Amino acid sequence: MANAFTKVLRFWIFLVGFMAVGTAMQAFMESSFLATRMYTQAQEMVNAVLGRLFGTWTLLAGAVRMMCSYDIRNRAVYDLTLFSFILAFLHFATEYLLFQTVELSFGVVSPLVISGVSIVMMLQGYYFVFEEDEVSPTPTESKKKK
Repeated sequence: MANAFTKVLRFWIFLVGFMAVGTAMQAFMESSFLATRMYTQAQEMVNAVLGRLFGTWTLLAGAVRMMCSYDIRNRAVYDLTLFSFILAFLHFATEYLLFQTVELSFGVVSPLVISGVSIVMMLQGYYFVFEEDEVSPTPTESKKKK
């Protein structure tokens, strides 16, 4: 069961990381994407600088997540990946609840749901992923032994 959960979690984290890279590219190329799909209640505050900043943040999150899917038993990368999901969830939740710069549209609900599901899965992963540490080495550990 633990091995199956780890495989599902790795695939999920990779998929979410890959989608983040796509979202980052979209933010770099077209900052109006943020105004029309996410920050719909504060469109006048969205500009090209915000688009590039959002793109950079999202690209970094995607890279960390894909690295975690590759080396899921690396505890530091795993923790950073979990933190990236918590940060994304808090960002969109506060933009909706506190700052009221977004409305509940697909562009906001989807990152809230994806980050929420990811947080739950990764918290469960602490039990399933790290209980196997002594059974199978990570790709990094395998390279060190050669």
